Amino acid sequence: MPQHLFSTVYLLFFLSVLNGQILSKQPLETASNFVEQIKKAQHVDQLYTRKAIAFDIETNINGKVTKATVTTLTNSSKIRLQYADGKVIVFDGKKIWVNSTEAYSDRQARFELFMWQYFFMSPFKMDDAGTHWQGMTDKIIDNNEYARAKLTFKNGTGDTPNDWYIVHRNKATGYLSAMAYIVTFGQKTVSEAEKHPNGITYDDFITMEGVQFATTWQFWKWSELRGFYDAKGVAQIKNIRFLEPTINTFTPPSGSKEVAP
Repeated sequence: MPQHLFSTVYLLFFLSVLNGQILSKQPLETASNFVEQIKKAQHVDQLYTRKAIAFDIETNINGKVTKATVTTLTNSSKIRLQYADGKVIVFDGKKIWVNSTEAYSDRQARFELFMWQYFFMSPFKMDDAGTHWQGMTDKIIDNNEYARAKLTFKNGTGDTPNDWYIVHRNKATGYLSAMAYIVTFGQKTVSEAEKHPNGITYDDFITMEGVQFATTWQFWKWSELRGFYDAKGVAQIKNIRFLEPTINTFTPPSGSKEVAP
């Protein structure tokens, strides 16, 4: 290859991966294909052959250690979050209940109940009702290429329809490997939340009964320019198991109080 042509090609390649982003002129991936690749790689359909799933989680966020067990129907219509200290939060399909006698706000109870369950179930909820996808350019992070798409929600979807997620799919494995996101829960405006975006990366995947799960989650600050930076904490996922729920699985403990909507 002539030297001047080699230099031109190298310059174009260098510019294309500046800040990790590929400046491709190729058409953006369709939303349906983006989601379908994750579903296929992580065998989402296999998950839904089972009624319920549970996992143990231990988090260390900014030095605070928390241990809990999450149990959820695979369609997410009922959830139980039980902490090692005995505190329990339950969504019974209609209402949310908490057994804590401490000064524990309804807002905090709702946030905790849905947060860990959503991060675990995210690969399996990509095409839920109310989701809306917008294609984005691919990106290279740590020598791995990721397809990306922005997930937003229709009004009335969940507790925080104004949140958004930038979902990263590893193009080699097909797995959902990272998400950047904002948190508007707690009546933050979108503009306020966008000043401090967060990030989660998924690692150490295991296969259980044909389904792929990430067992290490790392939490970060995030920006489009810097990517995932300044680690905030980590969560370890253990003892993932499918189960047959009983009548008591999602029954609130005696003495629980209803959490306000």
